[in-house]
Amino acid sequence: MTAATPPVGVALAADVEHRPDRRTPFRARVRWVDPATKRRQSRSEAFETEEAAVDWIAGLRRAALGGVDPTAATMKLADYGTAHMTLALRGLEAKTLDPYLSG
Repeated sequence: MTAATPPVGVALAADVEHRPDRRTPFRARVRWVDPATKRRQSRSEAFETEEAAVDWIAGLRRAALGGVDPTAATMKLADYGTAHMTLALRGLEAKTLDPYLSG
């Protein structure tokens, strides 16, 4: 899964929803419009406290202001590595691939 990187300063719409019947009752959500496809994208995560949810949103806003795609900012490292491995290995000699890929 690769995602286009939005331009620096992409606007994020954000909200925190309180769902008291859940183990992690505060759902933080950010939405933005992908400039390449003009489609609305969304990411959300649940937290135990409202403060943690607000902090998560603030972190994504900082990342977006720096030009980091919110999708990439919330990916697991293994997923990001898989999505970008071809680019990361570009130009390496064949003999170095095995040690790099073993990690």
